[in-house]
Amino acid sequence: MTEAPELRFQWEWEPAPGVRSPELRATWAQLEILVGTRPVSLVEDLGSGSARRSIYCPLYPLAEWIAFNWWSLAADARPNRALDGPFPDAATHDGLLRHSLRSADDGFRWPDLIIVPEGSSTRLLWRDDHEVSSDQPIRYLGHGHARTPRAQVERELAAVVGAVLTRLAEQGVTGTALHTEWAAVTGADEDEQEFCLAAARLGLDPYAETADLADDIIRAATRLGPGMKGDLA
Repeated sequence: MTEAPELRFQWEWEPAPGVRSPELRATWAQLEILVGTRPVSLVEDLGSGSARRSIYCPLYPLAEWIAFNWWSLAADARPNRALDGPFPDAATHDGLLRHSLRSADDGFRWPDLIIVPEGSSTRLLWRDDHEVSSDQPIRYLGHGHARTPRAQVERELAAVVGAVLTRLAEQGVTGTALHTEWAAVTGADEDEQEFCLAAARLGLDPYAETADLADDIIRAATRLGPGMKGDLA
């Protein structure tokens, strides 16, 4: 049996003395993103016309995107309906921004990679850039799709956040939004995790969009048996 491809982030830290933001400067790196052996980060350098498998960017926006969208990446399977047709535009598709790496933004052009959980697996979908504006230095060349074990994806995403937090500590950068958000995620007890996952299955941000619905979500989760909570949405 062929093993499912794994999502992997590989990087080497790079100096960035000209970058003002301390969290971006501290986490500047040469980053390669792979699904199995396929490079999601394959780009054409528009200045030189050469191709390479990695990008130069800070990892802080990537880690922050993971942390702020953690529960959606773990439980919100609703966007899968949009992945069976033409490649969806995350900017116009309701609920897909939380699954689109490109939405990490922060002034950097990230791969158009979509990550959506589906049961015990996670669907990965990425595409090349057909058109880029004249001010963009790179154009993504890779495209593909895969299903990979959800647990492996979660481990890899958590490892990125952990590595970035370690790097920030080594560089003396503290008190960022990433520190606060990841502390909330990792500090959630069992009941809080159940609530956050239930909210995410409904397409909600458990920290920002559930104030008026919290009682309903808790009541529904309580009435469902342990084996039914995954079907709450």
